[in-house]
Amino acid sequence: MEKIQQVKTWMLDHLFALKIGLAVLGIGLIFSGLVFARSSAVSEEIPSLAADSTLFDEDSSEEKSRKEDAEIPNEKLVVDVKGAVLNPGVYSVKEEMRLIDAIELAGGFLTEA
Repeated sequence: MEKIQQVKTWMLDHLFALKIGLAVLGIGLIFSGLVFARSSAVSEEIPSLAADSTLFDEDSSEEKSRKEDAEIPNEKLVVDVKGAVLNPGVYSVKEEMRLIDAIELAGGFLTEA
């Protein structure tokens, strides 16, 4: 009986922290569900698009030339990094870079980020 009273007292003393923890957990679960639902919807669309690709098998030489030009990657990409970073601004990035790389170019996150 004493152990139960100790647990009740501990929970009342830490009620705010428990509520915050449960709220964060709930938000995380909702976000995960949305991401999963979006990725499922995208993966379902891909096969239907691939089935229609047979319509474009016989390209003219002009169309092939345009496709080859479109496949040449851009040599210079720029991003505008804003928000809670040390040095917000416009930065040149490579095509294979990710968001975190651009944030690091901007000096990284501020402590309040």
